[in-house]
Formats: sequence, C-alpha cells, structure tokens
Amino acid sequence: MIRAISLMNGEQIIGNVEDHYESFKVFNPFYIVETINEDGLAGSKLTNVLTFSSSDYIIVSKSHVVFEFPISKAMCNYYEKLVSLYDKKSSDDIVNEALHEMTQAETRYEKLMAMLMPDRSKLN
Repeated sequence: MIRAISLMNGEQIIGNVEDHYESFKVFNPFYIVETINEDGLAGSKLTNVLTFSSSDYIIVSKSHVVFEFPISKAMCNYYEKLVSLYDKKSSDDIVNEALHEMTQAETRYEKLMAMLMPDRSKLN
C-alpha cells in the first residue's frame, strides 16, 4: 500500500510500504522535500531515494518512525507516475537532472543573498 512515513530526523518518505514486525520495507521510496519556487511560494516535490542504488527498496526501522499514513488518491497518482518515469530513465539522465536542479538552487540562493545584502563588497 502506498503510504507516507515521517521519520524522527524530520525526513518524510513516500513509497509502496510493506509492514513487517520491527520495520517497514519501502519499495520505490521518494523523499518528500519542501521547496520554495521563484515566486517565494512553498510547496513539495518528490526526490528518488535510490537514484544511485541497484536496490528497489529500503528498510526503515519502526523505532525511527514518528508516524505513517495513507496518502490521498491524487498524491498516489502523482507518485505512481513518477515511479513509472524513473523506471524509464537512465542513471545518467537522473544525475544530469540533479546537477541542473543544484545549479538552479545555487542561482536562487545567490539572488536571495543579493537581495538580503545588496552591498556585499563592504563586508569583511
């Protein structure tokens, strides 16, 4: 069953969850990452946990879980579409996308810093 898991360290994971005695086995896990777009609006995106792994699941100890819950039908459809897309992509494509996202994030942070400290040349 597709569920979301909230961990003690604040991370949230979504995936196809099998409940075991002391752990959850999570197939096709994605992190739920909070984001802010260029307009300053908050949102969430899903990032594949296993981008660089040959495995298709992770084991999460129940002792590290704060709570877990079923997700909405719309989020379930979104998740399933992402899983399907990742199944079709090569590792190189995924790495290149990650690098592109990092570059975009760096540009956004530089713009934000320029707004917060417009005259950085006077800083030591």
